[in-house]
Amino acid sequence: MFANLDEHSDLMKRMAKHTGVDLTQGLVSGEIGAMEYRDRVIRCSHCSKTEACRNFLRATAIARPQAPDFCANRDLFGERAKSR
Repeated sequence: MFANLDEHSDLMKRMAKHTGVDLTQGLVSGEIGAMEYRDRVIRCSHCSKTEACRNFLRATAIARPQAPDFCANRDLFGERAKSR
């Protein structure tokens, strides 16, 4: 169970970096609460598109402003990218 959460936490961080979103800064500044972050990791861990996510991150070398349509946290990355 924890390995699954660790994997999805990593995927979420990579997707955030890929979309230009600094989740760490969001947590430090209080713009993203710890509970929201936890809920987002859990949402990611329930996503059925894990392999598509890995492939997207592996194959897409150039950062994009949007997460792919299948991303369970696409709204978070879109909101955070707009607030930069």
